[in-house]
Amino acid sequence: MAYKSTKTFLIVGMAGTGKSTFSQSLYTWISSQYPPIIDFKSCLNSNITSINLDPATLKVKMPLDLDIREYFDYENVMETYNIGPNGAVTTIINLFLMRWDVKITSNFVIIDTPGQIEAFVWSNAGKVLVDKLVYCRSGVSDKIGDNSVKNDLMSGESIESGKSKSAKAGVNPNSVILLYLIDSQECKKPSVFMCNMIYALILKLRFNVPILIVFNKVDLSPMPVEWISNYEKFMNDVNDDSMCNSLLSSMALYFEEYYRSFDYIGVSSITGEGRDEFFERIEKMMDKNV
Repeated sequence: MAYKSTKTFLIVGMAGTGKSTFSQSLYTWISSQYPPIIDFKSCLNSNITSINLDPATLKVKMPLDLDIREYFDYENVMETYNIGPNGAVTTIINLFLMRWDVKITSNFVIIDTPGQIEAFVWSNAGKVLVDKLVYCRSGVSDKIGDNSVKNDLMSGESIESGKSKSAKAGVNPNSVILLYLIDSQECKKPSVFMCNMIYALILKLRFNVPILIVFNKVDLSPMPVEWISNYEKFMNDVNDDSMCNSLLSSMALYFEEYYRSFDYIGVSSITGEGRDEFFERIEKMMDKNV
């Protein structure tokens, strides 16, 4: 199967949604879907660059090319700067990005982000990371260091504007797709489902890159596709005794139009269900955003 361009998967999700397991499964799926290129020194698939950006995790399941824990000690940072857990995560990612010199040469990149999603999304670190990922392809990062693209990004210019200037400079931006992982089992509750949809909108507005909503754990509970496609179905399933009933009704009516811009898929990291559909959706998203 031919590669159209480099695909960078930035995996974001609430704690407990199965990000680590999904990251491992995605690594395996790519290795089986596309011909692996084994590096004889590391014995890893050099067709995939795998990165862990969670400094507080105790165990990472996928094979790693880059692990932020090798550069910073989470507990030591908390003690040194007299800050809490979320502050330590944000500080470490900021310090890490300040000396980011990674040149991506592989066709795929998988990045697992912290379980403290708010520390990553609401800090400047997450936004800076996305900007860096768009341009960190081998040969591109050198140009960024020498021309106006870097200055534009540092001054806060948008990714889309940066892409336009990079195109004029002969730079081919990397294709970054944000995978927002949702626990489909928890989404059986209308209030939890709606909260996740609101967060998906926040991510879209915050990062301005293609987003694929991934309902994980469909082996335990089906993806709530009817709630996305049918407003009446959602309203019928809302608990009449809920204090949030009227609010959920209003939000569902507003989101009915917004759902049409959603790209979503249901998968199981354990059984592999939805794997083929996942790659098909990714290709469609790539074609749409060319």
